[in-house]
Amino acid sequence: MKRYLLGIVFVIVGALNVLAQSEHKMSFGVGILSHPYNRQFLFSLMEDLSDYPDDNDHGTYKFQDKIVHSFPLTTSLHYECSVGKHFAFGLCFAYDYMRMEHHTEVWTSVGDEISDNGETHTIWDRTYESGSIYSHIFNIMPEVTIYWFKKRHVALYSQISAGLRFNVEKETIYCTHAETTSLTEHHFTCQVSPVCAEFGGPVWRGFAEFGYGAQGIYQLGVKHIFQGIN
Repeated sequence: MKRYLLGIVFVIVGALNVLAQSEHKMSFGVGILSHPYNRQFLFSLMEDLSDYPDDNDHGTYKFQDKIVHSFPLTTSLHYECSVGKHFAFGLCFAYDYMRMEHHTEVWTSVGDEISDNGETHTIWDRTYESGSIYSHIFNIMPEVTIYWFKKRHVALYSQISAGLRFNVEKETIYCTHAETTSLTEHHFTCQVSPVCAEFGGPVWRGFAEFGYGAQGIYQLGVKHIFQGIN
């Protein structure tokens, strides 16, 4: 038992020693055109291809159009710890906000009628409503960074992140002033940024990243190095 405890202690001490000699960075970035925004924007541009009910169908059918009205910005906070000169791991918290206007048409069957030629047709009650949807998107993703070129004042690297996305939405209906808030199921999310660069001094640096995913196509920000490799 003592040997196991000593082994655990040695592992913890070794890990702390590695962390003490590593380079640690905190960064804040702003990205543009994240995947959730692009996906919803493309849906809003597409024509409504939904199949409206036939004359003999019954039930309730709901058709909804959503139009994005918010600016496509995503903010993110990162922590990074280097492992040697060319590798680093970390964690990213990203936040995205979308405001959408929606227009809904509901068809509900209320009975049947027989035409003069003896054909039966469904009688439909149609209602219309419009409102706003406010979507707050939270992402948490572990990150891996590979440094291809790393000097004191400039570095080139690639980065990949993968984790979970949570959506919190509030919907407001104009005609009834009703509000509903729901937490949707979590979804897989990721960010792949193959072309990245950072530049500046030994403590503060700016960075630019190009890629696609939860943080956007293009991201700019600032990094703070609070402990460097000797």
